[in-house]
Amino acid sequence: MRNRQSRKRIEIYQTTTTVNEFGGRSTSDELITSSWANLTTLTNSRKYMSSSQNLGINDVSNTIVVKLRKRNDITYNAINQYIKYNGFRYNIITNPIDVDFNNSYIEFLATKQIANKVDVIAPIN
Repeated sequence: MRNRQSRKRIEIYQTTTTVNEFGGRSTSDELITSSWANLTTLTNSRKYMSSSQNLGINDVSNTIVVKLRKRNDITYNAINQYIKYNGFRYNIITNPIDVDFNNSYIEFLATKQIANKVDVIAPIN
């Protein structure tokens, strides 16, 4: 993958647990970095289509394949990290794999987080 193919700007976040002023715990989201990536839908990737049901993917239209340049200062994981693109949160569902085993690009799957739905919106009088 040449650098010109990475045309989408994504942000990588990590969810952390901190102690608040009352002695309890609260979770917060911390921006790790922003990076250029190549994003494709899962329907365009034949590599993952056969195993999509095994990965727990019910709707392939909300799943994207993220391919980006590997950085040695970031440890990517699917446990407490997620990405944001175009204002939407995408949960990482697979651990990153090394593309072509040359330690320069990684690839993982991410699923768009479903927003809460409102059945009926009543006008305010």
